Amino acid sequence: MRTFPSLILAAAFAGSLLAGCGGQAGAPAGAPSIPAEHGTGTASFVIAVPKKSASTASGSRAGAHPQYISPATQSITIALSGPTPYSATANLTVGSSGCTSTLASTTCALTVPGLAPGSYTATLTTYDGANGTGNVLSAAQSIAFSVTAGQSNTVNLTLSGVPASTLVLPVSSLISASSGNNSYNLLGQGARTFLVESLDADGNIIVGAGAPTFTVGTVSGALTGVTVAAPTASAPNSFSVTPPTAYGSGTAAFTVTPTFAGQATNGCAQTGANCTAVTVTVAMEPLIYVTNPGNYTVTAYDRNGVQQTLSGTFPQLNNPYGIAYDPSSGFLYVANSGNNIVTAYDQNGVQQRLSGTFLNLFPQAVYPLGITYDPSNGLLYIANFGNSTVTAYDQNGVQQTLSGSFPNLSNPAAIAYDPSNGFLYVVNNGNRSVTAYNGSGVQQTLSGTFPNLHAPYGIAYDASTGFLYVTNNADNTVTAYDGNGVQQTLSGSFPNVTNPLSIAYDPSSSFLYVTNSTNNTVTAYNGSGVQQTLSGTFPNLNSPAGIIVVP
Repeated sequence: MRTFPSLILAAAFAGSLLAGCGGQAGAPAGAPSIPAEHGTGTASFVIAVPKKSASTASGSRAGAHPQYISPATQSITIALSGPTPYSATANLTVGSSGCTSTLASTTCALTVPGLAPGSYTATLTTYDGANGTGNVLSAAQSIAFSVTAGQSNTVNLTLSGVPASTLVLPVSSLISASSGNNSYNLLGQGARTFLVESLDADGNIIVGAGAPTFTVGTVSGALTGVTVAAPTASAPNSFSVTPPTAYGSGTAAFTVTPTFAGQATNGCAQTGANCTAVTVTVAMEPLIYVTNPGNYTVTAYDRNGVQQTLSGTFPQLNNPYGIAYDPSSGFLYVANSGNNIVTAYDQNGVQQRLSGTFLNLFPQAVYPLGITYDPSNGLLYIANFGNSTVTAYDQNGVQQTLSGSFPNLSNPAAIAYDPSNGFLYVVNNGNRSVTAYNGSGVQQTLSGTFPNLHAPYGIAYDASTGFLYVTNNADNTVTAYDGNGVQQTLSGSFPNVTNPLSIAYDPSSSFLYVTNSTNNTVTAYNGSGVQQTLSGTFPNLNSPAGIIVVP
């Protein structure tokens, strides 16, 4: 993300007009002393120009009276219309008349004498050059105020920054740049946050009372179901984009436009302003999560095998094995075979609190291994290797009572949901078989027998081929079957698998990813078993076991 370490103050713009009758009442210390004419008053304009290294542009006083201005400001023009017309140009730099300097800012007090009582309008414009030259940085146009005899008159003026460009930047780590300007890939699921800022002609960020607000246009494009949460009053410089829960190809586009609607001065209408709408384009890209029993971690990658940085750490893992994603909750669920517990996390690896505890996981030896989510009923199913059962839970870990009992299991190691028929397929490591059930645990009769399995451990459904793929740990193979268990002949042979455990399907590329436990790799294949070359290498794996693609 691009940063502006020396310019973070820039740009909101405001000034304070202090008008007093019969002298310098209300004028700040250091203002030039000019005798007032009889029956007239003075107006004092106070402008604070922050240093580029200052940590705040406003200071304590500006909390009540905004006085933000760009650190690039060099001069100002002032024009008053009313009973006593007045116009002047003044420089706002160290050494200029009426200016004092501190480590934080240069403050200039400009006094206008001899104002007759009555109604006035003020027009102020700041520049990045001396004597009213260069680029326009901020302005306050036709601001009405009154001078009343016998009173100290105070009028607060807010100068609006003049945008020269608008910048959109990703904030979430789960956003990657795509081809083209302001084009991004949204990795995984959930809201992804962007920052939007307008810059003045000198590259300073316009913030504060004189900054524009931003509107978001209607979302269009082939990627349907994308939603955008526009900036709010409490977060005026950020918006979030949420992709659909199911993977979709293509892109979605929308515009982000700076506006000064409702403000006294329209910065977009000033000389040099550029308030053109910025078009943002987004696409979906999956996140791939791999469980590592070797070091009790879960690592995340893009579809090319490039590791992603997450804000969370997936704490409380204990020999993690199976992993599943529930789009209804947005949570990842990890089966920990070391302590017979299932833990839930968001996509950044931050642990989530659940009301249930996933009770009745087999409390000894080898435990819960496989886990899958069934979108037809919203339940999570866990294959318990140690006592040859499958148990069902809601997303909070509350066990569900089913009409069936998942009979004929033998050390189940993996489970997969097939949306084409609504079946759950369970890999039985104990007797080298795959058995099918409906969501209630009632076994289904198939015409095929899933032949040629050898220490099977993983299973995945491939929507592009309609096949089920099973990993065989004993002979380093992957075999393919239709939904009836009839083996399929493929043109490829899934080369370079080494003691494979789990397998997952990626709907964005139609690739199958296999975890190879003994050489700490993940290899990718198309549906025919032909290995694919990726730009990344899935680094930092440690005895990888489970794998899931989100979405």
